[in-house]
Amino acid sequence: MCLIVSLVREVRETVIQFMKRIEEFYAAPPGELTTQPQRVKRESLVVISHRLLGLWCGVVLSVIGLTGSILVYDHEIDQWLNPSLLTTSTSNDTSSSIGVTEKLDQILRSAQRAFPPAVNVLRIDMPPIETGVIMARGQSQNAGSVQGVQPLYEATIDPVSERVIGVRVWGEYFVSRIYRLHQQLL
Repeated sequence: MCLIVSLVREVRETVIQFMKRIEEFYAAPPGELTTQPQRVKRESLVVISHRLLGLWCGVVLSVIGLTGSILVYDHEIDQWLNPSLLTTSTSNDTSSSIGVTEKLDQILRSAQRAFPPAVNVLRIDMPPIETGVIMARGQSQNAGSVQGVQPLYEATIDPVSERVIGVRVWGEYFVSRIYRLHQQLL
């Protein structure tokens, strides 16, 4: 408790010294007369600038906090918004992944067929829940870039039937847009 009190006193003294230096900065130089309206005008400009900068920073930090809070539940929100794309009606046995492992080549071929011709499969994610889907991600290594960035494709595949449920482009659905906004603000 004593440490906190001494820390608060040091901060208070530092702020008082800082405020005195600001007052000295805006005081008229020796030998020059300054009228009160000029001094008030300079101070009000500083106050307005400080207020606008504070509001702008507050809005940016609030948006970063809000998007970060949404991204904590990104998978749940994505499944809620796209249930037909991210869940299957069939239940796969998660206790034994032998069936999925044996079918990995077929799943890889299904994903490759679902993507445009120049897109290569980069990663395959196994289902996180019992009724989940396999997510294959792929990206083109050459043409089709927008502003130097290659689009990232996502294919959802039923782990039991090995059929492609759907294909989407990262950045064109809600959760990916929130993620991109959050990343750009940081």
